[in-house]
Amino acid sequence: MHISSRYWLYQFTEGHKYLKPSKPDSEFMVEFLEGRMLSKHLLEKYSKSPEGWSFTVFPAKRVESGFGALIGTRDETWRIQLDSVYSANPLMLGAKADIDADLIPRSKILSYGYRKLDNKAILAILQDFQSQSQTGTEESEESPLHDDYRAPWVRSGGSLERILSSLDLVSPKANEAYAEGPIVLTSRKGIEPLVDKQQELEDKLSAELKRMLKKKYSAYG
Repeated sequence: MHISSRYWLYQFTEGHKYLKPSKPDSEFMVEFLEGRMLSKHLLEKYSKSPEGWSFTVFPAKRVESGFGALIGTRDETWRIQLDSVYSANPLMLGAKADIDADLIPRSKILSYGYRKLDNKAILAILQDFQSQSQTGTEESEESPLHDDYRAPWVRSGGSLERILSSLDLVSPKANEAYAEGPIVLTSRKGIEPLVDKQQELEDKLSAELKRMLKKKYSAYG
């Protein structure tokens, strides 16, 4: 099973990743939240308790259905459908799912969330990126800044993880700089036994996502 992690570094602004919501289709008999409403709900949940979150993304069963994601804590998990993972503002919608959160692939080093970046952390990250581009390696042990951002329990991890592990999880505020992640990317095969039990929900989310795409792009499908 191939698993990798990604981080997003950006300035948080009001409405980040928010999309205009539409009414869920009542025939599904499932409470769907889409775009702005979904982002707002998850951000409010996260802000109340930032610890213990995970965010895992995987290919949908059908190529035309885009990507699936599981985000939440061990107490509440949401199943999300996205049209793309290559867009800063993907079309997305989701519903609360009955899933054993202990089986979801997640980072063993850091939990998902927002970590505020101060100037020293940003400089350490930039130096690490520069070192990697020059040496082609993932480690940069010679920078004195790394010693300030090293947590003993993640010494075996990459430099970026060591830097971020020293930063507290926080609730993001507008016009501040944050690192968001890790977002775990895994293969469909690696998570199939878990998500196949939710195939009916995935089909409903995919059908609604297709409707949203047709509404936004008249030439779609």
